[in-house]
Amino acid sequence: MVDRLAQSELVARRTAYLNDLYTKAVNGDVEARGKLSKIAFGGFPMAQDLVKKMDEELAGVHSIKTATGTNIT
Repeated sequence: MVDRLAQSELVARRTAYLNDLYTKAVNGDVEARGKLSKIAFGGFPMAQDLVKKMDEELAGVHSIKTATGTNIT
């Protein structure tokens, strides 16, 4: 039987990690966006929701700066 406290802690850590990736991605971190997308395509429902929300928020952004400093419009 899985320890409920350990399971809750694992869920909290995963949630914190996804929220951190989401925040970085919305702020223009292309690497974080890629990681979040890979997790979402792996079938993790919360990541899928975050990617959808991120795409909606970024729809109003006209350009994104990549890790190399290039602007994508």
